[in-house]
Amino acid sequence: MDVMCAMSKSIAWCFSLLILTLTACVPLQIVSTPSLLPTPTLDNFGPVVLTSLNCITDLELDEQNVYWASCGGKGAIGSVSKNGGEALFLAQDDNAITSLAVDETAVYWTSCDKDKQTSTGVVMRMPKTGETPEALFDGATCPSSLRVDGTNLYWIDAGLWTMDKAGSDPINIQADVELQMPERQGHERMIVRVVDIVKVEAGNIYYLEYVDNQPGLIACMDQDTMLRRVSKDRTLRVGIAMIDGPVNQYASDEDATYLSGPCIWQDEVVRVFDSGEKAAISLKNLNGLIWSRDKRAADDGYFYWWDDENNQLRRFPKQSAP
Repeated sequence: MDVMCAMSKSIAWCFSLLILTLTACVPLQIVSTPSLLPTPTLDNFGPVVLTSLNCITDLELDEQNVYWASCGGKGAIGSVSKNGGEALFLAQDDNAITSLAVDETAVYWTSCDKDKQTSTGVVMRMPKTGETPEALFDGATCPSSLRVDGTNLYWIDAGLWTMDKAGSDPINIQADVELQMPERQGHERMIVRVVDIVKVEAGNIYYLEYVDNQPGLIACMDQDTMLRRVSKDRTLRVGIAMIDGPVNQYASDEDATYLSGPCIWQDEVVRVFDSGEKAAISLKNLNGLIWSRDKRAADDGYFYWWDDENNQLRRFPKQSAP
């Protein structure tokens, strides 16, 4: 009996030694457990209401603040800290504000009297320090889709326009056109219209061009949207991708543009890489991307968007976005 016990202990000891030896040869792995995860809080796992407004037409960010333009025949510009707090009034416009942009030192916006068909549109600038707003360009019809980079402003007004921040005369990069096409049976004309600037980065401008192949007929059969890229020096213009039907919602990042519209499957969007590669992807895979082209923004940590249902400006962390 003692011999058997001794043999059993010896076998157990050898087996334990074998396990220890094998374990020593495997890299150490540390496995997180639920008890080690951060405790959920409103700040890092839930939406944060920054301020309440009646409605907004555009939303932009800088390092510290969220800026918005309010709705109405007479628009207003305001801001609030990204961490919430008191909302600040910055400027009033006698006309409707159609788009907004910010850089390191100033807030820019476009406005027009939408009830008039004359040249009432203005491109405005106001220093963030609060000085009196100034008109950079007064003579547009109804500018919109304003974007800004280190030296220039870009906007849409019956085409794609740019001007430098010093206030030089605007330059038309791409004009809207109406083409006569008698050679195509049933398609006597085509309307090509620049509708939105998607993004401005590096040496290029990315924009959406609406193509109506047969005005007045069914949208999904006879209307398309072209995503285009033009170099800032206007020497190179390329079509990146054609989308069936009009596009009414989009977002972009450094590598791609995400497009959605009434002719695309309801639960999908089209992702178009800057290289031109195109693929349909499920909305379920776009964790937290808010589909509103003028009323959403993002920084490194958060999505910001306008909650139309509750009339609130909200923030949500990217790692737990809805």
